[in-house]
Amino acid sequence: MCEPIYQSSAWSFDSLAQAEAVFSGVAVGIPHRAYGSPNHRLLESLLAELEQAESCVTTAGGMSALAAVFWTLLEPGARVIASHDLFGVTAALLGDMQRWGVTTTYVDATDVGVVADALRQSARLVLIESISNPRMRVPDIERLARLAHDHGALLIVDNTLAGPYHCRPITFGADMVVEAATKALAGHHDVVLGAIAARQEIITPMRSLIERAGLGPGAFDVWLARRGTMSYALRQERASANAAQLADWLAARDAIQAVHYPGRTDHPDHEVARRMLTSGYGSMLSLEIDTSHLDVDTFLAALEHIRLVHSLGGAATSLSHAVTMTHRCAGEDRRRELGLHWGFFRMSVGIESIADVISELERALHDAASTER
Repeated sequence: MCEPIYQSSAWSFDSLAQAEAVFSGVAVGIPHRAYGSPNHRLLESLLAELEQAESCVTTAGGMSALAAVFWTLLEPGARVIASHDLFGVTAALLGDMQRWGVTTTYVDATDVGVVADALRQSARLVLIESISNPRMRVPDIERLARLAHDHGALLIVDNTLAGPYHCRPITFGADMVVEAATKALAGHHDVVLGAIAARQEIITPMRSLIERAGLGPGAFDVWLARRGTMSYALRQERASANAAQLADWLAARDAIQAVHYPGRTDHPDHEVARRMLTSGYGSMLSLEIDTSHLDVDTFLAALEHIRLVHSLGGAATSLSHAVTMTHRCAGEDRRRELGLHWGFFRMSVGIESIADVISELERALHDAASTER
């Protein structure tokens, strides 16, 4: 059954007593659209269950979810320890926080010893991604959670690339999970939505901030995301299997310098991924094209169905370019440090026939190589 969309932005009360009861939380009700709707509550309950968290609150996007986390938990003088592999816009948002006296120390989150050294100085948050965007590194969430707690810090995990189908960071001791539900959870590139899952005591003040600041999503986006979750497990099962097959095929191509996929035994974090990830290794991979032997523009032009897209997690396979998209705001020096060059692409693998995807890539690689010669 499909629930109705509660599109109303205003709710009426029968009396002042009823209004007081709803506003004070004594009675169930919606005082104003900024406080959500029955659609919001249904999706939040489902996402909390998927993440195995006590509570969940939705926001107008993945970045607004992170903004709510930072604005609620950080204060002037606070310090964040963050993975240097973060999505470029996340790092930019942390840079914005410097204006309020918040500092960030970037570390290799896959090296527990390096994180331990960073925690010798007081920190409020440790921020990582379960699978990093776009280099596909996989940190040991369980060890980092223990380490953070030993030093009085909270561990926050952006779980967007793995999603709760492949990883449930809270079961490994993380304090909070942030999801860009825009991506695979909704799954059809027709929603912009974020979610934060954690203990109730953490979510309550964040919900208040989201309500006051108007950071909540619209009812229709929430309704679409709820509908998308009905096929989420099925889509991820198929997309993950496709990604594993495609990663092996790409790795055997001469024009591909490197393939980054946690499911491959040559991935530096494969053993960690075997413990952190379940039901496969995800639908995301990255590839590095040898630009000395292959023309990138010709390669992209030869693709018909695999589109160049900034987002990820849709039903169709797509590519994203690290230099001009995910890490555009990182700066040339930072991109060079991370190994992000003109031939570095992130691929979101979809649910199509993998034979069709491979056939299209093979033709595009051939055309681009022929042009370069």
